[in-house]
Amino acid sequence: MNQNSSSVSSLQRFSKSIQIPLLRYALNLRANIAAISYLSCALPLFFLGHYTTGFALSLGSIACHLGDSASVTRHRLQDFMLCTLLFLLHSYLTITLYPLPWVYGLYLAGSSFVLLMLSVFSPRLGAVGFATVLAGIYTMLIYQPGLEDWHLPVALTAGAVWYGLWQCFALWRWPGREDRDLQHELYQELAQKLISHTRPLLPGSYRETFVVTAKLRALYAAKYNSLQQKIQQRLTAGEQSEELSWLLGSINTADKIAELTRLLHFAPGAAFQKQHESWLARIHELSGELAQCLRIAKPKAKSLSLPMEKFDALRQSAPLDTTELSKEFRHQYLQTLAVIDKLELINIALSRLGSGYHAPAAGAGRNSALPQSSVSVLWQKFSSQLTLRSNHFRHAVRAVFSLTLGWMLITILHLEFGFWTLMTSLLVLKPNLALTWPRLLQRLSGTIAGLAVVTLMQHWHFSEPWLVVTFTLAAIGFFHTTNRFYGVGVFCVTLFVFSGFALSGHSDGILLPRLENTLLGVALPVLCVLFIAPEWQKRAFPNQLLVTVSGYLSYLSTLRQSLNDGAAEPKGLEDSFKQCVRHDTNLFDHWLGYLAEPRPKNDIAEVILLCCHGSNIILRLFTLLNWQSREFKADDALLTELNATIAVFENWQSQLEKDANSPYFFEIILQHKNDIRSRLQEIEQRGEQLDTLNILKLLRKELKALM
Repeated sequence: MNQNSSSVSSLQRFSKSIQIPLLRYALNLRANIAAISYLSCALPLFFLGHYTTGFALSLGSIACHLGDSASVTRHRLQDFMLCTLLFLLHSYLTITLYPLPWVYGLYLAGSSFVLLMLSVFSPRLGAVGFATVLAGIYTMLIYQPGLEDWHLPVALTAGAVWYGLWQCFALWRWPGREDRDLQHELYQELAQKLISHTRPLLPGSYRETFVVTAKLRALYAAKYNSLQQKIQQRLTAGEQSEELSWLLGSINTADKIAELTRLLHFAPGAAFQKQHESWLARIHELSGELAQCLRIAKPKAKSLSLPMEKFDALRQSAPLDTTELSKEFRHQYLQTLAVIDKLELINIALSRLGSGYHAPAAGAGRNSALPQSSVSVLWQKFSSQLTLRSNHFRHAVRAVFSLTLGWMLITILHLEFGFWTLMTSLLVLKPNLALTWPRLLQRLSGTIAGLAVVTLMQHWHFSEPWLVVTFTLAAIGFFHTTNRFYGVGVFCVTLFVFSGFALSGHSDGILLPRLENTLLGVALPVLCVLFIAPEWQKRAFPNQLLVTVSGYLSYLSTLRQSLNDGAAEPKGLEDSFKQCVRHDTNLFDHWLGYLAEPRPKNDIAEVILLCCHGSNIILRLFTLLNWQSREFKADDALLTELNATIAVFENWQSQLEKDANSPYFFEIILQHKNDIRSRLQEIEQRGEQLDTLNILKLLRKELKALM
């Protein structure tokens, strides 16, 4: 009996440990299977002395991993087969043309452009094209004179096939595990977001809190969009299953909870905080309990322990009679009660995770546009992107210049291990400077840290068993970190590359070439991004602000149209609202992007953040408006206020259209920043206890503060 209870207790402890984010992260299925694939094709050949073949197989496995971006099983199988064909062809042509440097340079430029432009058709094909370009560079990286022309192409392709077989085994053995892991991460971010919104109940700086909550919202939005796209892929493919219906219901619940957290933000005054510190602390503690429920939430979570009974208790333990409160304290008291109401709604939304969801209709979201597969339509889609206004075209052109310049330099200067330059350039290059610059810093820091450890390993003369252990741990670390913490991934790459060379007896003299090729490899893409349509965030922000304002105006126009039509369910209103949320998130991403650029100016960053703050307050009011929209009745007073609000938004839109490209855009706002900030804080303190007419009036007041 004791033994059985001990076993149950052990299982329960293990089940709880799975909820620890770090451990669950370490158990990521796709990353672990990729690491097993890599190690199982590299280590046996190393022990047999076939080092070149072992490297080729393992690098083919890595390249296929980078090209594996689909979530639908059928799509993943198609991508594996496409990688196999492209790897074999591209690697063979690379080996064949390599003895003719200038011919190969032309082939490298042309093939890289075409392969990277595959992203025009779909992100999946873009990932496959990127992986194929990388496979060609890997071919040159491990090329040795005297090998048969077919040797490396076949070995690289075999590594890709080996990776695909392992992933197919994982799909068969653990179906749906990846989506559940991503859903878990989504709820982890949502829990952090919830806590950040109730923290202002305790003493603290509101302005700092806005930055924290906005950053968490950006992280949540990235996870939400990723999971939503994966689900949409499966729906478009015609998939229908109970697992998919639960997952779809789960992210819909997450979206509703995220919307509720946006309405939680309330910063009481210092006097109110001091007088009711205990009550506010209990509310914050309750939000912490809900956050803990979010951290362990999952579909079919019928055993989720929710604090159902605590909400009424908190309301009843309100410390004062509202009739005895001053006008200011009464307002803050009502806002605090509104926070409790929103927490209870979050609790209700969480309780529905244990309920069923309707399975999506078969073929829901399927694209029936069959003519899209015709050659003429595909060519039209491709050719329409051959302009610098296209993100796909700009990125492909920068990559071609970076790789071609790198090839010319390593050919002319005869750089040892020069193909590391090309590999580094391809991996560092991102669509704009705001993404490329941090990537450069992470690549440098990861390489330098890795080379420092390699120096110690050489000093201590690591034996073969320790080299194998280092190689194994570094490979596992690489697959777990390369997409999330690129600098750590580069550190791991440096360790397992050195360990692999050391096992083959070729570790001498690789430190300096590795460093100099990394320096050259990070310099080329940054120069290309700087001189080929750099897309500075400072210049892009006014246009993004204009897009955001246009989205708000579109929502109000849709609302007016539905009121005039007398529609019970406003058509397109919810989609228009979600578009407003996306625009506001993109606006804050511009601030993060500007800070990521080299040498950002504090004044410009402050203006961008101020505009983001104003937009966030507007979005919160729009959220209230959207909540109340189902109960609207088209009376004269409502239509009058709505028309007046639309007129103010139209005026702001017209003003932004004139000022968006003005060199004085930031200077004008900078001159009035203190006044704008104080007026925004005043508006924000109004809270959520507002009817529709007052929401519209408050929107107009805020626009006047920003204009």
